[in-house]
Amino acid sequence: MAHTDLAVSQSLDVSTIVGNLLRRSLVEPDLNRLFDATCNEMAAGGLGISRGHITVSTLHPLFKALSHTWVYTESTQTRYYAHAPDAEGWVSSPFYSMISDGVLEMRRHLAGPEALLDMPVLREFAEHGYTDYRGYLQAFESLEDVEDSPEGLAGSWCSSLPGGFTSARLAALREVELALAVVCKLQMKSQMTDNILHTYLGADAGRQVLSGRIRRGDVESVNAVIWYSDMRGSTELAARLDGREFLSDINDYFSCTAGAVLESGGEVLRFIGDAVLAIFPVRDDQEEQQAMKMATRALALASAKMKSVNSDRLASGKDALAYGVALHYGEVLYGNIGAPDRLEFSVVGEAANEVARIEEMTKHLGHSILLSSEVANRVDVRSADLGEQPVRGSGRSLRVYGVQDDALEAVS
Repeated sequence: MAHTDLAVSQSLDVSTIVGNLLRRSLVEPDLNRLFDATCNEMAAGGLGISRGHITVSTLHPLFKALSHTWVYTESTQTRYYAHAPDAEGWVSSPFYSMISDGVLEMRRHLAGPEALLDMPVLREFAEHGYTDYRGYLQAFESLEDVEDSPEGLAGSWCSSLPGGFTSARLAALREVELALAVVCKLQMKSQMTDNILHTYLGADAGRQVLSGRIRRGDVESVNAVIWYSDMRGSTELAARLDGREFLSDINDYFSCTAGAVLESGGEVLRFIGDAVLAIFPVRDDQEEQQAMKMATRALALASAKMKSVNSDRLASGKDALAYGVALHYGEVLYGNIGAPDRLEFSVVGEAANEVARIEEMTKHLGHSILLSSEVANRVDVRSADLGEQPVRGSGRSLRVYGVQDDALEAVS
């Protein structure tokens, strides 16, 4: 139900509301809380709103936009919109109509003789007791330069006051909207930077880069459980399939392996062709056991994911996918490496080289999962001692252990 017990003062202190919004945005990184505080001040300040909504475009691999909805006396809610074909609800919405018509504002009375409920959402608002609706767009680019949704802010206000918004309140809303658009643009640019770094570098590496670790040689020495996996038969698949089919297959494999690492709390550092390099870092003695548990959980999850994917593939007449994976434990240098103006946040060191060599052994030792003794002696996973094995290119050998998929079924 919409509320009518809102302030109706004509003394609208818009400058204070706008000033508070701008000052708060400098220290408040959460747009949901920022919008909530501003809407509460607007309601208390006599602007006549009982519902506020903003939708902002974003740059994220899973979502194309997010929205925040404030309702009087309720908690502000956040919603994420996936990359998907436009739903019927969007096509019939006020925002779609404004974008299609190239207009930046829409006003609809929701009650009384002037009511115009020409869209489903407007009828919903009227049923909830709202009396007036104002929709607006604040584009961050020209509407003429885009075919569909422009990058920018789409927002709306609803009032439940008798008669709805006065002309003074509408003028005040426009002032707040402009400041809100500036704040949203800056906030979303910052969020997009976070999203991009998280997506391309990983959560931990992204945080470190944002904190200022961007110079070549900015590294730290850490112990880590190191994961290295490699897809089997990818060369033959690439030769046999067209590009899009092969891309679909390799992405299925990455979803099973890298996806399992991420879901288990690890850091995926690199995709090297069809190989995955990842770590579960250990920065103090208390984290070692936890890192081992996360790494073995990733092994179990990857195995379960691949079984599910292969079941679907076989049912549709496709070949099953396979991979080899190795876990090793040791000290690595973790940080920025590369050319002065083209860096990568990754790991280097003897242990990082050895894990790739151990994974190569899966091709001739009869086990698709291999553990170095440094891992096998620290985890509670049934394994077969395969003895000392020469490490290609190093002149030394390592004791390795093979793990069968069924030994991972009890890992939680």
